Amino acid sequence: GDTLRVRRTDGSATETVELVGIDAPEDPEECDGAAATALSLARTFSAPADADGDGVLDTAGGTGALVTLTTDRRGDVRDGEGHLLAYVEIAGDDLGRDVVAAGFSEADDAAPRFERYGDYHEAELRASDAGLGAWSTCGSDFHAAV
Repeated sequence: GDTLRVRRTDGSATETVELVGIDAPEDPEECDGAAATALSLARTFSAPADADGDGVLDTAGGTGALVTLTTDRRGDVRDGEGHLLAYVEIAGDDLGRDVVAAGFSEADDAAPRFERYGDYHEAELRASDAGLGAWSTCGSDFHAAV
């Protein structure tokens, strides 16, 4: 989905991070929620697992990936729940953009637009045109109950 727990490289603290610019389903009961979670797990852990045997990754496993967090200069640093709002990059790839490109979220077009909106919007258009993720499975209702 769009929420991750990260630990500082020195192990001193953990932080809940919300990906800037997207609102992907995280609940398995929402359209492609399980697939969105599986994508994030696959990108952020070396050996995620399918604990319930349904063919979809649902459990962290192995070691966590080294990520770089970057806040958006146009927006808030924290959300109403105190979560850090940040871009998450893994080996130079933007996880939020990848979630949008897979069809699991739209780019948030609320004003003011976030710094990477153009890249995210292009990824959204490609995913929509290709009928990826919720664009085809749920008629673009990313939080529809399934």
